[in-house]
Amino acid sequence: MVRNYVDRDPRVARQIRWLTESGEYQVTVVGYGESGLNIKEIYKAVTFESRARSTLDKLFSAPKLLLNNFTPALAGSIYWSMPLIKDMYDAALAEDYDIFHANDWDTLPIAAAAADKLKTSKVIYDSHEFATLEFEESPRFNLFYKRFRSTLEKENIHKASVVIAVSGMISEELNRTYGVRPEVIMNCPEWEETRYHEPDPGDIKLCHHGVYHTSRGIEELIKCLKLLDNNYSLHFRLLCDTRTMEKLKGIAQKAAPGRVFFHPPVKPVEIVSVINQYDLGVYLLKPVNFNSRAALPNKFYEFLMAGLGVCIGPLPEMQRVVEKWGCGVVCDGFDPKSLATAISSLSLKEMSVYKTRALEAAKELNAGVEGNKFKNIYRNL
Repeated sequence: MVRNYVDRDPRVARQIRWLTESGEYQVTVVGYGESGLNIKEIYKAVTFESRARSTLDKLFSAPKLLLNNFTPALAGSIYWSMPLIKDMYDAALAEDYDIFHANDWDTLPIAAAAADKLKTSKVIYDSHEFATLEFEESPRFNLFYKRFRSTLEKENIHKASVVIAVSGMISEELNRTYGVRPEVIMNCPEWEETRYHEPDPGDIKLCHHGVYHTSRGIEELIKCLKLLDNNYSLHFRLLCDTRTMEKLKGIAQKAAPGRVFFHPPVKPVEIVSVINQYDLGVYLLKPVNFNSRAALPNKFYEFLMAGLGVCIGPLPEMQRVVEKWGCGVVCDGFDPKSLATAISSLSLKEMSVYKTRALEAAKELNAGVEGNKFKNIYRNL
């Protein structure tokens, strides 16, 4: 179960495929939208349309969330009054399910309550991010939601037979905070056979794809190109609103006219084959919170699967992978100059080596390997 549109969440969609394709489970998906219905082997889908809280609801809940900082017992009543929570709980009790798989902190209480009601059911909690520090840079989050989330997670995490995390750092933090030992299932893409492309010295192609966010260093990537020779080009496939896109195009026109390209975004299943034509995947995710520092995002693994060398900011989890496989370079900082210095220091031979080693890394860092780990968790339960 997930309080999200499953077709927009590659991690959840992969989990569903792993279980249905194994032939060992009848899988019911409880989430938002029509997600999961395109998976032929799925047993059932119970889907809802996401309901945004009204302004009146927010006004009523704000004092309770503030009071929860001093009276944690309020967290449960606040949670169960949220839109669709009781509906999802009713869906969880519609049949005698053996395992409840809670994706993210906001479905864990539902899974725990349903399992407690049925007595014999098990709970798997996939924490995704570390919930209580997800937006720690935001005063509003810290004031209204941090204690709320931590209370719900603390009350329910030990009711899970298995806890899953996306990276080693998040697993360690969950262990330090709650005394649990999560399994790590990384967000790796499906294995694809991709071809090696020799870098063209006259046009070294950098690329970045995904949803736009201010913490993802998009503006810095563009400004970096101004500091590089004219034989470098930057290619984006971004999901963002029209106003943001126009702003980015304006920055690009000023910084490096004719060398920054904004291509249409493609479906997640197409991204690896599309970006295979480029040379370096670049990502300057800023360490604005714990989850950013601990990140091992989809796009990082997609760079590797596509046979791209990678150039990243100094974030420990991604740096660990880069250094282990020798598939890229780590910048000294998160600014345009640091990125430009790192990229311009690379010879064509080094780029070629990074691209080759990325393809080698992808043979281990893929959904097939992670899926086997995931299915073993279920079998052991």
